[in-house]
Amino acid sequence: MEAATGLARCQIHQFIHELEFRKIYARWVPKMLTEEHLMKRMASALEFLSLYQQDPPIIQRIVTGDETRIYDMSITTKQKSMEWRYYNSPATKKFKVIPSAGKMIGAFFWGYKSIIHIEYMPKDTAITTDAYCDTLMRLQNAIKSKRPGLLKRGGILIRDNATPHSAGITQAYLKDLKWTIFNHPPHSPDLASSDYHLFGDFKKFLRGVRFHNDDEVKNAVLEFVKTLDGNYFEEGLLKLVYRYDKCLNLMGNYVEK
Repeated sequence: MEAATGLARCQIHQFIHELEFRKIYARWVPKMLTEEHLMKRMASALEFLSLYQQDPPIIQRIVTGDETRIYDMSITTKQKSMEWRYYNSPATKKFKVIPSAGKMIGAFFWGYKSIIHIEYMPKDTAITTDAYCDTLMRLQNAIKSKRPGLLKRGGILIRDNATPHSAGITQAYLKDLKWTIFNHPPHSPDLASSDYHLFGDFKKFLRGVRFHNDDEVKNAVLEFVKTLDGNYFEEGLLKLVYRYDKCLNLMGNYVEK
């Protein structure tokens, strides 16, 4: 079959191949970044990399964390449902499901050694500024218990810019706690350690699991934490160095990997 150009389709494909053209999928990004967003991301990258260059052990002073939704029923991926079968064996059927409407919100805080604090919020609970400040108080107590040396050296808190996290009341409370706050750039899950490291592995661990009550959810979280090796958390924070460096080289654009 010939195209309108008079050339056979295979000739056109060969020509395109020689030009090194190829079809690629559009890349999904969290938000269309404005010039202001790009500048803020680059400023954060410069600040973080400067701190790290001056004092690489600064990684040991970081506490980071965020909230995530935990559904009663998580979707099983196609890959996870694969089975070894003979070529002529019929494929098993997998019915389409959606995440269950029932969910808990878990708040996870961690540092370079381990999880420091986890707490859960009831279903359909809004995360308010007052609730977040209460969480920070419990985090402070957990640090005093598990890593008392961190407070003496001066902890650095990295969290995203959700309204309860960045509200004036929260900032004043953190000032009273004498925490150093790192300015995480807006619309930047690619630069949030919990998003690109912890939560992705956590959601994979839960895929296809059904929970019947809140205690089962909490037990699953503990089982997940037990699967993580001793370097897992440090690796997650060190990736932040690489990602901020790449963000800077990309002039503030999103970092894919």
